[in-house]
Amino acid sequence: MKKLLIIVLLGLALPGCGNLSPRNESRRSQRINNSQGKIDAIKDEMHNLQGSINTELGNIRSDNKITAEKLDNLQQGVIVSRKDNTGVQILQGDGVLVLLLALGVLATVGVLGVLYYKDKTQKAEKVNQVLADEIAAANNPELEDRVFMAAHHAGLQKEILAPIVAAQKKFGVK
Repeated sequence: MKKLLIIVLLGLALPGCGNLSPRNESRRSQRINNSQGKIDAIKDEMHNLQGSINTELGNIRSDNKITAEKLDNLQQGVIVSRKDNTGVQILQGDGVLVLLLALGVLATVGVLGVLYYKDKTQKAEKVNQVLADEIAAANNPELEDRVFMAAHHAGLQKEILAPIVAAQKKFGVK
C-alpha cells in the first residue's frame, strides 16, 4: 500500500509543462527582440486594443450626438408650446379618452332610462283614462265603490278619483 501511494505521489509530482521556464530560448525568441530588448507581440496586441477602444469611443460619441439632438428637439418643442399655450392642460393622454367614453356611456344609459320610464308613464296614464271612461260610462255605483276601495287599499285614491270625475263630467254622469 505504501508503494502504491509513493508511486501515485511521484506520478503527480514529476510530469509537468516544460515550457514554463522564462529561460527557455524558444519562447524568449518569439516575444523578446534581443537586439533592442523590446517585446514585439505586445506592440501588436496594444495596437488591436487601441483600435477597439477608438471604435467604442466613436459609438459613445454618436450616442451622445443622438441624445443631444433629442434634447435640443425637446427643448425647442417646450419653447414652442410655452408660446402657444395660455393655460394648463388638465385633460390629456389616454385616461381622458377612457373617462369621456365612460361618461358618454353613462349619459346614454341615463337618457335611455328616462325615455323608457316616460313611455311607461304615458302608457299607464292612457290605461287609467280608458278604465275611468269605461267606469263612468257604465254608471254603476257598486262598481265605482269597488274600484275606490281597491284604490284605497293600494294608496292610489287621488290617482283614480281625478280621471273618474273627469270622465263623469265628460259623459254627464253625476
